[in-house]
Amino acid sequence: MAELMAKERFVDVRGMRMRWSLGSGSSRPLILLNGIGGNIEMLAPLRRALEPLSTFAVDMPGSGESSVPLWPMGISSLAKLVVDGLSALGVEDFDLLGYSFGGAVAQSVARRYPDRLRRLILSSSTVGWGGFFSSPLAMAELATPARYYLAQHSANHLSFGDPPEVSFEHLRRARGARPPSPIGYSFQLCAMASWSSLPWIGQISHRTLVLQGGRDTAVLPANAQLLASKMPHARLEIIENAGHLFLMADDASYPASRIASFLEEAPSDQERDYAKCSA
Repeated sequence: MAELMAKERFVDVRGMRMRWSLGSGSSRPLILLNGIGGNIEMLAPLRRALEPLSTFAVDMPGSGESSVPLWPMGISSLAKLVVDGLSALGVEDFDLLGYSFGGAVAQSVARRYPDRLRRLILSSSTVGWGGFFSSPLAMAELATPARYYLAQHSANHLSFGDPPEVSFEHLRRARGARPPSPIGYSFQLCAMASWSSLPWIGQISHRTLVLQGGRDTAVLPANAQLLASKMPHARLEIIENAGHLFLMADDASYPASRIASFLEEAPSDQERDYAKCSA
């Protein structure tokens, strides 16, 4: 954690102050976009498991130590904010992982800035409207930031489908250390409430890994199946015994291995052609 936190930077873009955590190394970075209300610290076990890959993480507006916007921002505006932040950091070419809420932003990045992105990973993600709704209990828990402020909510992973034997102790501490602004959290809810990628998701031509927990009650597996079926170069991998929070487990070695394996696959003909055009 200390090593990750030592590489923090604040970037001012379009009036928003965004906190970034920058990975080391000269390889193409993997950008991590977190779930609703999530902060950089929550991703530390996954980032350690992904080493030596270079990973970048960001607090979205209203989360962690980033600014709270004056009014709700749509998913498309959040995508532009992320890409503008990467430009300010000197990052032009990257891979992208979007988890849950971050998956919506990642889809918008892929659609609006296709030439900046090589490969896409969507974890516990959805097309928004037109997709499949969560279980009522999971929707009730997602509707409030209480799990960030109350210890009993922070430890309640069963409503998200994760087995009780999986440890989320780091997640519990990280949530409580930097909870989201209640206003910022509500703005992120608003962004998701009016968003859908269903009309255009088939236009995303990047090689994509759709990674999903088979026991996820917050984003039902049917959403991952829908995403993979609509995207021309997507592959679906379901982790059968995992719930919504599997990327946030203290031991994230298995999902990290699937992510690293996907990113290390030989380039497709399309990726080779793009590399020639960019040279």
